[in-house]
Amino acid sequence: KFGATMSSSPTEYVVAREKASSRNYAIIATLVIGAIAGAMTNGVISTTLGQPTFLEYFGFVELNGENTSLIGAALGVFFTGSLFGLYYQSYIADRFGRRVSLASAAVTSIVSGALLAGSVHIAMFLVFRCVCRTAEAMDIYYPELR
Repeated sequence: KFGATMSSSPTEYVVAREKASSRNYAIIATLVIGAIAGAMTNGVISTTLGQPTFLEYFGFVELNGENTSLIGAALGVFFTGSLFGLYYQSYIADRFGRRVSLASAAVTSIVSGALLAGSVHIAMFLVFRCVCRTAEAMDIYYPELR
């Protein structure tokens, strides 16, 4: 499989590699797109919190102590989701395998992203922002896919 062997010259090494399949490339491309989507979820909140329609819909037009705490919570629960995601990824990967871990992260990310986009209440927005990041934090090592 992987390894280096000596060739005729003492300074040259021939590296034996497995052939990468188109399936592996498709899986890695899907994971990269998911990573980009996760970064987008992190970055888009700054512009979302500046949108007058968002502030009006959730009742943040008049900023007071309660509203500013909820805006801070929108940022905080996202990173709290990372802690949950890292824990669950290791548990699911050890218990059921990496493929199941990857599939569960993908499904959770799709469902939570849709529910996050369609949030009708600030509590729903906060919960699914946390769940969305939990799914996005469930990364596995790309080179270990086979």
